Amino acid sequence: MVDGKHFVIDAHCHIYPDKIAQKAERATENFYHYNGFGDGTVGMLLREGKKAGIDRFIVQSVATTPHQVSGINRFIADTVKNGGGVFAGLGTLHPDSENLKRDVDEIVSLGLHGVKLHPDIQNFKIDDYRCLKIYELCEQAGLPILMHTGDSRYDNSNPNRLLPVLEIYTDLIVVGAHFGGWSIWEEASKKLCGLKNLYVDSSSSFAWLSNDDVKRIIARYGTDRVLFGTDYPLGSPAEEIARFMSLGYSDDENRRMLSENAKKVFHLDTEERSAHHVQNSIRKKRIVRSDESASGAGLLRHCGCRGRCAALRCARRLHRIRFGAVQSEAGGVRQDRRRYERLCL
Repeated sequence: MVDGKHFVIDAHCHIYPDKIAQKAERATENFYHYNGFGDGTVGMLLREGKKAGIDRFIVQSVATTPHQVSGINRFIADTVKNGGGVFAGLGTLHPDSENLKRDVDEIVSLGLHGVKLHPDIQNFKIDDYRCLKIYELCEQAGLPILMHTGDSRYDNSNPNRLLPVLEIYTDLIVVGAHFGGWSIWEEASKKLCGLKNLYVDSSSSFAWLSNDDVKRIIARYGTDRVLFGTDYPLGSPAEEIARFMSLGYSDDENRRMLSENAKKVFHLDTEERSAHHVQNSIRKKRIVRSDESASGAGLLRHCGCRGRCAALRCARRLHRIRFGAVQSEAGGVRQDRRRYERLCL
């Protein structure tokens, strides 16, 4: 509790098993050329978070290879189970998994509240055809995605990659980490604001932005679209919450950004997520008659732009096809997938 009145949810925390935590944290620091605060262990997160007045933590980790997915998801679920109600967990997925549906089903069965993806560290583009099945399945299961967004060094997670996906998967909720664009905050906030299925978090941003910059970016998105996050262990819980409170928002605005928005996005008001209800309601709206249509190959095959839709850039046409329940043909799918992958490079 901050200032004796604000319940605080840290919506962006990375945790690792104790035996690999320091190694994992050093790798992240090397990737970003930034000295982090913590060691990545659950114990330090609890200790430092509680001292800072944070009441609950949304924890996650990222699979850099497909075979890590199930182990990480079970580690997160066990941490939540043993945390006495302090933690809520997000699962991980990898686009090269042999069975994405099985992975999503496991996330739901473990009681996790969403999915974390990191295109730059996991080495894929947000609009890569391999990821389309992830978005389809998460949308159907009612699983929001916390997505690392933005990096001026690469073109994996920038707004041009995210926008067409948000336009196509309109019932998929995405939280764009780092105000929607780490290191490209202004560009991202201008391009991404106003999207009904996008929220953003404040993690790993304050160190590079003035209070005026932060307030201008929040004003674009609206306080009903912003979640507080520390990016532990890179960020210090105490420093992040102190900086946030220095912005001078009203009690109502603080309540939304510090807890209410996270509760809404990740279904934290009740631990029993109504995934079955969400899935059935979406299926009533949309009929996709084949797995190939849903996974991207069918979209390319029937879009009619003769290969000029590189990386989903003709999103409106794909949007009409997806809702039109096009029956994909079995023949030629493999060739089309190879062609689509080349277009995404």
